[in-house]
Amino acid sequence: MASGDHNGRKSKINLLMAGVEAGVLGGLFVIAWLAMLSLLEGRSVWSMPNLLASTFYGEVALRRGFRWSSLSGVALQLLVSSAAGLLFGLAVRGIANRSRVMFLGVATGLAWYFLSVGVFWKYVNPMVPFYARGGGMLIAHLGMGVFLGSFPKYVAALESDPEPGPPPLPPLAGVPVNVETSDPEPQV
Repeated sequence: MASGDHNGRKSKINLLMAGVEAGVLGGLFVIAWLAMLSLLEGRSVWSMPNLLASTFYGEVALRRGFRWSSLSGVALQLLVSSAAGLLFGLAVRGIANRSRVMFLGVATGLAWYFLSVGVFWKYVNPMVPFYARGGGMLIAHLGMGVFLGSFPKYVAALESDPEPGPPPLPPLAGVPVNVETSDPEPQV
């Protein structure tokens, strides 16, 4: 295999990983923001994960507080967000201007808000748009857009990492290190 093929494959993998990273971080922001808003409104921090979990478990998941089903709501949010990040990364991979990518990220977050509440959730789980409308959800999606717009930063961080290799071994305590001799026998 030629070296160029390896670098091209690594670059494509870095693009995919950076897109997923942007999406997961954006999804975590959405969860954290909505949890904070739930607390301020006197509800459980698990309100939004439970609402998303109702996609799988129905109204039983809408009870107050943490349930094991709450984790399925968190997983659903992270899965959808990582898919959005992956698609966004593929869409903007050729754009070099970081401010343009940031603008497109925020615009994508805004568009995803309207598409998800207006179309996606109406068919997947009609309870979500009923409970999730409002400024808090809009701000959550704009925040996700900021993370999507940070995609070039994540790509740069992945591409600047050196090739992974074994870490150097630390010297043993009390054993002198003699680099100049090629004698494999330790000196006592």
